[in-house]
Amino acid sequence: MELKQPIAAIVFDMDGVLFDTEPLHMKAWNQSLITLGAGQEYDREFYNSWVGKTDVTLGDYLEEKHPALKGEGRVGYHTRKGELFREILKAELVPFPGVPEGLERLGAQLPLAVATSSHRVDIELMLEITGLKHIFQASCTYNDVNNHKPHPEPYLHAAERLGVKPEECIALEDSPGGVKSAKAAGMLTLGIKSTFDAETLKKADYIFSTTVEAIEWIEKQLLAKKMG
Repeated sequence: MELKQPIAAIVFDMDGVLFDTEPLHMKAWNQSLITLGAGQEYDREFYNSWVGKTDVTLGDYLEEKHPALKGEGRVGYHTRKGELFREILKAELVPFPGVPEGLERLGAQLPLAVATSSHRVDIELMLEITGLKHIFQASCTYNDVNNHKPHPEPYLHAAERLGVKPEECIALEDSPGGVKSAKAAGMLTLGIKSTFDAETLKKADYIFSTTVEAIEWIEKQLLAKKMG
């Protein structure tokens, strides 16, 4: 199906769209829980239920569940989790197969941005490790907005930084909260089934199994517009 609307830019979520970082977040959360005396680890199903929400939101929940974390204090707890996560990133982070090549192709045609609930220090490290920093003209992180996903502000902010209209952007998301955020901003939204199934992502405009499949679909739309 050919899109009638203009395509001015592409905005990517990061975790679960560019990188398979959800297992790395889980590893960091569990290690920090044990290190700080919570005495309990959680499984992938638990962490998947928090995908698309901020670390602060999950941290608040875990502090209520585990009084030992409150004794450590919010700053100490989140600092330790963040330190562990960045150590893990340096050793284990890789992009999804085919994503760097697809980003290079898209970036040669359109401006690209990232809209993520992660902290700026983490996104900058991820893009540096993977050599993808040069591809993105703009980013919106946890630190850049007052309202986080599923609020539309992250995607609106990313579009503003690119200097384009939100309704002329395509967004790629892997969580229902992210889909809600992008659609509320007015963007055509592609759901990626890296974390959730099609039913969970059903409010997306189109759904793809992988980010690479979504990128290839966008390329076909751009080609059709050039030919037409």
